[in-house]
Amino acid sequence: GDQPILIKVTAHVPELQRGDSGKAVEVWQTILGVSADGDFGPVTQAATSKFQSEHGIAADGIVGKETWAKGLKF
Repeated sequence: GDQPILIKVTAHVPELQRGDSGKAVEVWQTILGVSADGDFGPVTQAATSKFQSEHGIAADGIVGKETWAKGLKF
């Protein structure tokens, strides 16, 4: 039979924080389920902190490697 193929993708994701903008911010906002306007403002920062605390990550509101890793699994 057909065997499932596991594909591992390595992505270089930038650290994101309040004041940042662009495509990566839109992707992160989509993961969070907030308005994906590409502008990392107070709403995105609050949603990021909430996501972090829900997933056992230090809730600093900054999207680093650990936060991206958790976000990309959901």
